[in-house]
Amino acid sequence: MFTIDNHEIWDLKKAIAEFITPRLVAFRACVVAGEMTCIPTWVAPAGDNMDEVQLRQTWADILEEMIKGFEYYAGYKSGDTWEAVEQQKQKSLALFYQYYDHLWD
Repeated sequence: MFTIDNHEIWDLKKAIAEFITPRLVAFRACVVAGEMTCIPTWVAPAGDNMDEVQLRQTWADILEEMIKGFEYYAGYKSGDTWEAVEQQKQKSLALFYQYYDHLWD
């Protein structure tokens, strides 16, 4: 059995977001810097012949959208309307789910 601090359990979504956010930020920075060995072909629409630079930029943009929602969950970002925050959080989670298997080098 694992021993987990109750503060993490009481707001598990925040604890998870606090874990994920800096790792997504670092992962995105590696994509932008060209340090990843994979070429993210999965972001190209069917039949689109995007070059490697376009693919990496599109992937970085998708990652940025993921990050925005997790920043709200973690409490790192605030100030927008409730509707805007909820919309961004849902968009982020949908992208995270959609691209989860692609979070690798």
